[in-house]
Amino acid sequence: SMERQETDPVGFVAAMVQVMHAVGCCPQALTGHAMSGVAVIDYAARNPSYSGAVVALNSGVPFTDRKQFEHMPPVPKRVLWTVWDCPELFYAPFAFASESMQANDACEIAFVDDQYKDIPHDLKLIEDPAFYDLARIAMRDFMTTPKRSADDLVYWVHDWTKALVSVSKRLPTLFLQSEHHDFLRYNETEAYLKKLPCVELVELADTAQLCVFEKPALIADAISGGMDRGCERLSAN
Repeated sequence: SMERQETDPVGFVAAMVQVMHAVGCCPQALTGHAMSGVAVIDYAARNPSYSGAVVALNSGVPFTDRKQFEHMPPVPKRVLWTVWDCPELFYAPFAFASESMQANDACEIAFVDDQYKDIPHDLKLIEDPAFYDLARIAMRDFMTTPKRSADDLVYWVHDWTKALVSVSKRLPTLFLQSEHHDFLRYNETEAYLKKLPCVELVELADTAQLCVFEKPALIADAISGGMDRGCERLSAN
């Protein structure tokens, strides 16, 4: 059943940083995937004592216009249009979808297959049973906490320009975007980030939504290189 606790994406990042400090670690980079990329940007903007890098992986750019959704495939377009236009109408259908997915194994498999049917790269990838299992676990995690997941989507669809501008002026800021992402367009992200000369955009070649599972070393190398270049850019400015 739908959980009732409030969701605080930035608070989750803060709690993670607190745990790291408690065990003697000082985070050198905070990396967030999709809407979590926005959360790490907001966290860094609200916490001037944080001095590491900020990395947004497949987070897109701030949503400031309904037209940004027009090019998307039907499913993400309908979802994000609903969140944009009337977020309170989004929760009940999402909870119903969650219950439907959890009905039995066949329903869960159907949800996974439907998620990737319009992403040729990942559809091919999950022909490998190991990647299919990872995709299924990720889908289960997202769909079995409907209140949290819906809150995260609603949080994602807001204008986070002010936080991004603030962070990019003082911290190495890196955007990573998969080459074959189904609804984020590299050229649109590139055009937006040109306004922010201290932000770097790196395309993750031959990856899509499952990039974290498929090519973790590629992502780690991109983050490492981006941190070094980011520090150099900030020093130059």
